[in-house]
Amino acid sequence: MKPASPQPGSSRTRPWTKLLLILGVTLALGLLLEGAATLWLGPSFVRGRYLGNNWKAVGRLDRALGWANRPGATGHIHDGNIDYRVRINREGFRDPERSLVKPAGSKRIVVLGDSVTWGWGVDNGERYTDLLEARLGPGVEVINLAVPGYGTDQHYWNLERNGWSYEPDLVLYCVVMNDLFEAQTTEQYGMLKPRFVLED
Repeated sequence: MKPASPQPGSSRTRPWTKLLLILGVTLALGLLLEGAATLWLGPSFVRGRYLGNNWKAVGRLDRALGWANRPGATGHIHDGNIDYRVRINREGFRDPERSLVKPAGSKRIVVLGDSVTWGWGVDNGERYTDLLEARLGPGVEVINLAVPGYGTDQHYWNLERNGWSYEPDLVLYCVVMNDLFEAQTTEQYGMLKPRFVLED
């Protein structure tokens, strides 16, 4: 008995059929995940516009840094399933009121970062910097100087303009991949911003 011979052209169509099936499933899965993320995180977050109208309640334009938190602002941010309250201190940071003068015998950690460190999606007191300060106990202040949407250039200038004033013993920088790309532009989220320029 002789094995059946393949149909003409079937060896060529089979790989293309598999490839099209894989691409179709990948596309469908991507659309499903995007839809789920939009429902869970909110449309503004997913579309990269998280510095939209919600943030404007507690933010302001800044001539040197592009934008900043608005000193003394309070606001309620609601975007999709994200719902939380924000309070900005008199120095312009989402942090408890603190003296610029370091208390005698204490240690200070200044933390720089973007929306992750700022605490996008959580109430004051629930950010990782709040939990770190509670864990380290009395005598250690963890000062959160984060601003949503900042790139590495803005973090650097934020440290120069504000961070050193707190006399930190340690500076932590929470870098997120998009921070590196944001440092290459002079406009972000529809607002002008500074950027690094390499000079000889």
